[in-house]
Amino acid sequence: MPTLAPSTLSRRRSPSPSLPSPPLRDDSPVTAQLDRILRSRTFSRAHRSQLFLRYIVHHTQSHPGEQLKEYSIAIDVFDRDISYDPAVNNTVRVEAGRLRSRLLEYYAQEGHRDPLVFEVPKGSYRVRFHQREPIPSAAISGPELLRSAPVVSPLSPPAKPLGSSARRPLTRLWAVPLAFLIGAFVGYRASH
Repeated sequence: MPTLAPSTLSRRRSPSPSLPSPPLRDDSPVTAQLDRILRSRTFSRAHRSQLFLRYIVHHTQSHPGEQLKEYSIAIDVFDRDISYDPAVNNTVRVEAGRLRSRLLEYYAQEGHRDPLVFEVPKGSYRVRFHQREPIPSAAISGPELLRSAPVVSPLSPPAKPLGSSARRPLTRLWAVPLAFLIGAFVGYRASH
């Protein structure tokens, strides 16, 4: 029997997060939206964010009631040692912040008309999926009336969370700071 080096024993290897088991259904709207996001310019060179988003979307879909822990993400996605200590190492929290920023950038630019919105709330690593509400036809003028596809606003708040109970009215107050952040980001990008 071959002897393994201690460093090999202290390291836990998991299957690649890019090939989750079991895979998500190919025909689901969540899978289609995930593919759109991962192919976008915003995510094209962000390999760690791609792995992270794919992993948490898969986990959210395949384990609906289970909370996702920072430790599990560190080991499964970022290939950390089993001795990973979230109190000392903030890799997952930093990457979660980057992922949230990239999602905001994606939905402010390329994904401004996407019907399904992914949200990763602070303090959680679970993805929330929201359908966007179309803009009322009275607010659309000129050539916009001729379009057959539903028109959505990039800042329209999520209308119907998929797979969750009804939300309290106060939970939609997040749209005000989100609109401010998107405006500040677009203004910053335009000036640089």
